[in-house]
Amino acid sequence: YQRRVRGQRMLHLHKEKEKGQFKKSLLAGGISGGLIRFLIAPLDVLKIRFQVQGAHAAEILKTSGLWSQMKPIAQNIPNFKTYHYGSLTQAVKTIFKEEGVKGFWRGNLIAEGYWICGVGVQFASYELFKTMLQPFSTIRDSPLSSLVAGSAAGLSVILTCYPLDLLRTRFAAQTEPKLYPSIPSAVKAIWTREGVRGFYSGVCPAVSKYIPYVGLQFATYQTLKSNVFRDSSNPFHHLLCGAVAGMIGKLAVLPLDVVQKRLQVHGLNEHRKGLIGSSCPKMWPTFRQILINEGLKSFFAGAVPSVLKTSLSAALTFACYERIKYLLSRNFSV
Repeated sequence: YQRRVRGQRMLHLHKEKEKGQFKKSLLAGGISGGLIRFLIAPLDVLKIRFQVQGAHAAEILKTSGLWSQMKPIAQNIPNFKTYHYGSLTQAVKTIFKEEGVKGFWRGNLIAEGYWICGVGVQFASYELFKTMLQPFSTIRDSPLSSLVAGSAAGLSVILTCYPLDLLRTRFAAQTEPKLYPSIPSAVKAIWTREGVRGFYSGVCPAVSKYIPYVGLQFATYQTLKSNVFRDSSNPFHHLLCGAVAGMIGKLAVLPLDVVQKRLQVHGLNEHRKGLIGSSCPKMWPTFRQILINEGLKSFFAGAVPSVLKTSLSAALTFACYERIKYLLSRNFSV
């Protein structure tokens, strides 16, 4: 009897410990996500602007091989231009000139909400799934367990936070004059014009992108942290592991990221044209359209700010998360 009581007590303490770890991971992830998002907001705006700008007529003609024939005619047509944002430097100057400094933090309020929710859920889910994989001795504490747990964590973020991601993309993509002056107006406009499905535009490429992205990120981070730096508590090592993990994850899914962003802003573009309830484009037709009209290079539009932003944010997020979780474990009972 005493042995059974002792076993039940130990099981209860184990469950309480797991619950405490989940809360600490959720809180540490949310705090680090909110802090880091504010710092990397300009890079996110630049990345989204590059990704969502469609090809103007000149770019389509160049891709199709007709530019040399049409150039003399096209140059006499008013407003016949190529991409609005050509280079990174030119994009920075254009946004600053047209929108001021605040343009680089366009949609940051909703983005902060998304990052606090998303990063918190991501780290808490990862720790939860890692614990669930512990009984499987063949993959326990291996890169595969980090890959599986990270992929499951990525799916958890999509299921819980995707509408916030869509809203922050719409706000970051819109230029002057604004179609959505506030968050309530954006929610109302999307609901009226697109219905419930409007809040999940681009969810298919998001799932295809985010699951391997988060899985690769965690697997790379844990592998580097355990095997290269021997589980060092040095924040610089966490920064380095996070930067490499972010870069590898982003490069692997960049084409899907471009497709997702195009689908997310489809409703915004239709709103500008005054269309209501138009059909939502699908993932593979959009992929094919970009490939035909704009060429392969468009799948890597905004690659420089995207990789920079992801590497920087992953480095800071992992380092900040590790530090905050350590402080919570040492000073508070969560």
